[in-house]
Amino acid sequence: MRVMLRSFGFRRIDVIAEADHFLGHLEHHHVDFAFVDLVMTGTGGSRQAGLSLIRAVRRSPVVVNRAMPMVLVTGHASRGVIVASVEAGADHVLAKPVSPHTVLACLKALKGSERSYGRGADGYFGPDITEARQRLERRLRLSEGRRPDAPRAAALPALAAGAGRPYPVPGLNVPLRDDASHFLD
Repeated sequence: MRVMLRSFGFRRIDVIAEADHFLGHLEHHHVDFAFVDLVMTGTGGSRQAGLSLIRAVRRSPVVVNRAMPMVLVTGHASRGVIVASVEAGADHVLAKPVSPHTVLACLKALKGSERSYGRGADGYFGPDITEARQRLERRLRLSEGRRPDAPRAAALPALAAGAGRPYPVPGLNVPLRDDASHFLD
C-alpha cells in the first residue's frame, strides 16, 4: 500500500499497526486519508479493531480531522462487515487484494465527492449513516440480481475439482513446478 500511495504522489505516509497508537496519532496530526485494516492490533486483542478504531475516530472530540475519508481495507468483505463498516463511519470499503487501479479510483472518488456528514447524539461526526446505508442497500440489491457470466460459471466445477493443483499466475508464462511459488492464496 505504501508503494502505491508513493507512486500516486503522496509524500508523507504514516504506517501505524496498532489501533490505540493510531488514535493517539490522529489527536495530534492532521491526516488527509486513512486506510484502516479490519484486522489490526487493538485493546483487548479485538479481531476487528479496525471497526472499533473508525467508530472511535468518528466519536472523538479531540481528533484533529474527523472529516478525513476513512477506508476500511479487508480480506473479509462479507455483507456483514460492509454493513458494520458503514455503520462505524467508514467512507469506503476495499476488498483485498487491492490493485493500484482500485486504490486510485477510491482516492479520486472520495476526493471529488460531495459527502454528506452528520452529527449524532452520541458524539458521532462522519458520513451520514442513513444516506450511506441507503446507498449500500441499493448496491447490495443490484449485486444480488447479477449472475456470473456463463464462462466463469462453467469454469467453477473444473476449478473445484483441481483444488490441490498449482495454478499459474495470469500473464506469467513459465512452466508449473510443484513448489509453493506457483500457488495463489
